[in-house]
Amino acid sequence: GFSGARIGKDAVEAVLQHLLFEARATTQQRAPVQEPPVKTTTRVDCGAPSRVVREPTKMAGIMINIKWGKEQIPASVAPTDTPAKLFEQLEQKTGVPVARQKLMAKGAWRGVLKENMSLADLKPNQNVTLMGTAERLVEPATKTVFIEDLKEEDKAKSGMCLPAGFANLGNTCYMNSTLQCLRAVPELRESLEKNGAADQELAGALAATYRDLDAT
Repeated sequence: GFSGARIGKDAVEAVLQHLLFEARATTQQRAPVQEPPVKTTTRVDCGAPSRVVREPTKMAGIMINIKWGKEQIPASVAPTDTPAKLFEQLEQKTGVPVARQKLMAKGAWRGVLKENMSLADLKPNQNVTLMGTAERLVEPATKTVFIEDLKEEDKAKSGMCLPAGFANLGNTCYMNSTLQCLRAVPELRESLEKNGAADQELAGALAATYRDLDAT
């Protein structure tokens, strides 16, 4: 053995090189540990020195499209959100209770979304299908007004109903058609309103007739 032998300089260098090679190989095999992103904040308490607190950084949210029947409903989610948070958001927007909601998204999760699943695989503007019946009706952002509820003047202005016309006196159909066409000429209407005085029998009568048609 080496117990009584004298180790030369070359032998010592060879041993050191071997140890250095093994140390480098072990370091390369170790995978670097990635820590979640954090942000540093400084808190100052009255009468106490300031201290630095490391808090997890909030992930930015993305917009997804919820397809519920014929409706397209935008929703905002973050990769760190839980399914329960998404369920509550959709209940507020659709009126579908959480217990009735069935969410499916191709590539984001398998089958129907469950409470213990993750939303991390959702992509921006991804389509998510919602199945479920609403328990309450959500009021629309714009109130719907039916034509039956409009006043006669508003009905005529809306263009949703046929305008009133002149009654045919037997042989006045061509004259009625001409007068109704002239009614749509803005310059004529303005001239009649300005110059159709009561003393001008024809112009005044025509202006009054057009005003009656506008109101019916």
